Amino acid sequence: MRIHKHIMQLKPKQQTIIDLFYFEGLSHRAIAEAVDMNEGAVRVTLHRALNSISNKVDKDNLKEVGI
Repeated sequence: MRIHKHIMQLKPKQQTIIDLFYFEGLSHRAIAEAVDMNEGAVRVTLHRALNSISNKVDKDNLKEVGI
């Protein structure tokens, strides 16, 4: 699975936040408490992690079509 490969390339804290939000279903507030961050920082970290994954997937797709 390509997405999993890209998640594993993220920083450990980003990986944790992705896991807690998408796979454990925790809220931003619950994640903030679990990882000792404020809620805004969790939102920013999640946003940046998703952008990073998206960019890597886009690059993979371009490579597949030979661009």
